[in-house]
Amino acid sequence: MAKSKTTYFCQSCGFEAPKWQGKCPSCGEWNTFVEEVVEKTNTAVPE
Repeated sequence: MAKSKTTYFCQSCGFEAPKWQGKCPSCGEWNTFVEEVVEKTNTAVPE
């Protein structure tokens, strides 16, 4: 079964962070993070 987690992406450079940040540590832009729910799928092959 897929698990979902919330991730934040910088709209300017695409930097990914687990928590919202006011300033992107990668490009230095302010207030560019948007929240996205990412589904993690189990890629293990059943035996």
